[in-house]
Amino acid sequence: MSEVDDLDLFLLKRTGNMVETPKGSVELISRQEKILIKGKPAHELIVWESPYGPLVNEVLSVDKTLAMRWAFHSESNELIEAFYGMARATSMTEFAQSLPKIGAPGLNIVYADKAGGIAWWLTGQTPKRPVGVTGKSLRDPWLDDLGVIAFEDLPKIINP
Repeated sequence: MSEVDDLDLFLLKRTGNMVETPKGSVELISRQEKILIKGKPAHELIVWESPYGPLVNEVLSVDKTLAMRWAFHSESNELIEAFYGMARATSMTEFAQSLPKIGAPGLNIVYADKAGGIAWWLTGQTPKRPVGVTGKSLRDPWLDDLGVIAFEDLPKIINP
């Protein structure tokens, strides 16, 4: 695993069951969760989902509306398909074609073949951020929701 900063907290403007986004107001989606605890009564809670991830302000005991986005929950995380493709590959090129499917952040993938070819890739959905903004900063969806770094732009070393 690489130490990729892959979790962001977004500061949202909430009114009732609505949050403001650059595309307009969006209704929060709620669901009931039951957490089973051995030897104790189950703990039930309501999870509120925003376009930026679940709201975590109650868990963190803060008065602001915060949504947590973790790259691992990316819509394009096709780990099984990627590993299947890597296992079936007969060349470095075929192997590398499976890697963009990996949405899990910070995975180091290495390759070696009988012909002496070696390679290393960083994979996953790594958030783009404006200069000076880190995962420790509260993010503003109007200013710095820039998507993710393209796979082609992530670090890699091929036959050094």
